[in-house]
Amino acid sequence: MLEEFFKAIIELITATAHVLISSQEQLYGYAYWLKLVVLTVSLAGAAFYAYYWGRRALHEKIHQILVDPDAFWSKAPQTATISSYRKQHLKSLPIITIANYKGGVGKSMISTNLAAYLDMAGLRVLLLDYDYQGSLTDIVPYRNPDHIIFSAHDVLQGDRESQVISPPEKLGGSFHQAFIHPAESGLSKIDSSLIYQWLTGKRKTDIRFNTQNYLTSEKVNNNYDIVLIDTPPRICAATANALCAATHVLMPTILDTVSSRAVFRSVEMFLDFRDKLHLGFKMLGVVPSKVQRATGYTHRESQALSYLIEELYWHYKDRINKFTQKTEPVKVLDALPIMQKVDLLHIEGDDMVIFERPNTQNQAVIREMFSRLGEYIIDETGLNVKVKTEDNRNANLGTAQPIVEFGESAQARAG
Repeated sequence: MLEEFFKAIIELITATAHVLISSQEQLYGYAYWLKLVVLTVSLAGAAFYAYYWGRRALHEKIHQILVDPDAFWSKAPQTATISSYRKQHLKSLPIITIANYKGGVGKSMISTNLAAYLDMAGLRVLLLDYDYQGSLTDIVPYRNPDHIIFSAHDVLQGDRESQVISPPEKLGGSFHQAFIHPAESGLSKIDSSLIYQWLTGKRKTDIRFNTQNYLTSEKVNNNYDIVLIDTPPRICAATANALCAATHVLMPTILDTVSSRAVFRSVEMFLDFRDKLHLGFKMLGVVPSKVQRATGYTHRESQALSYLIEELYWHYKDRINKFTQKTEPVKVLDALPIMQKVDLLHIEGDDMVIFERPNTQNQAVIREMFSRLGEYIIDETGLNVKVKTEDNRNANLGTAQPIVEFGESAQARAG
């Protein structure tokens, strides 16, 4: 935008110079200098107006980002961008964005352990860390931990071809074919730089689709079966990119009053974003996270769960995905909870607990709850992968008697 103003000013200066040079041969004395003064004043006025208007427009957009970021990020893309998105979305491999605008709900923990289960199921998994805190980057084990390149930064910038983006890091431990594009705090600076470049017109392409362009490339499609994206707890360039790239969105939440209300606001913003940008992702559901026990929800959790189920049902039971023209209600995955377990986090030097044989109750619970959630995702995305139980590392993924018992569904209680 500002570049166009300055270009116009330069063209005006050039034209003025030509006029003055040609006039010098025809006009003499006061006439020449009068014309010079008039043209100079006119040029100065045009330059001031262009500067003032451009600066005001830029300030208004920056103000909108700070005051109403949802409206800024939800502005409709150009027709050509929508057409390109549609073609890429229809050929995309499953891309699961794990998102919630509230922090501390276990997004990174769920991303890591889901990746482990999907790896055990024989899938080639790609993780993408878009949280500037780098929690996912810190949790996972690496094959070569001393030489990590924060390649998520390249993907978000989107100014490089997929062939020259820094390759993802191979995960270590018992991971067989899983990789990650790691991130660290510098991702926040790249996020802000992208916004500025887009506002000032330096970036001509829509920055919200940088990640989709990479994840739908032949390089990614030929090397992976599924992608998991961990997101920050706020709307920014990284979150917008994760939603524009997604084929499915999974939303973890803690079952308390504050978090449950935050879920409702997040779902509304995600679906509004989907409609305004003509996106096609499907909500996989809201998964209860960090629940207290394996034998059922506590009283406080049950209350929050009932509120969630009822509110989401009545508000979204008839919600149509405009991309598919199908009714897609937002479900609460109350039968697929993830419990609060310290063992879910990777400790440097140790393997992840989910890979270990379930010799203890704790290990069995961790493996079972992620096998349930993982199988749900596999079914919903149409991958239809069956776990190879004959593989030693996949032994006893299921148990004859379920360890995670939640009895009567809260959805039935809610009517």
